[in-house]
Amino acid sequence: MCQNLGEMRFQLLAMILAPAFVLAAQSPERTSCMAVARTTTEMHKCVDEEAIRADAELNRVYQELLSRAAKNAEAVRKIRAARRAWIGFRDAHVASVFPSDDKQGQYGSIYPVCVVEILADLTRQRTAMLRAMLSDKGCGEAY
Repeated sequence: MCQNLGEMRFQLLAMILAPAFVLAAQSPERTSCMAVARTTTEMHKCVDEEAIRADAELNRVYQELLSRAAKNAEAVRKIRAARRAWIGFRDAHVASVFPSDDKQGQYGSIYPVCVVEILADLTRQRTAMLRAMLSDKGCGEAY
């Protein structure tokens, strides 16, 4: 299947700027949106919407985890501490992928799109981690 030029440019830039950057499963809505995006602004809209969906799912799973752990104050405290630490990691990771002080000059107009794409991907990965905590794998606390 042919990809549009914008999608190909984005994927090429992502491979160049962040070799360890592996996109987690994206929604069909994001895929459809990017298939018709012709400008950086349109691409940014697609990834913004994807990031909002990913963040909503993260928050839903996080609240479920807190709800299940509610009777254990220490568990709730540590789950919240892990969330704060993850946010710090997420932000530091993005900063490490794009270390230049002159973001627009160094990475161009696609930079904001790439940042939001990475944020959405990390959010999906964190959501998967929280889901694993909700399932009984025989290791750790079963929430």
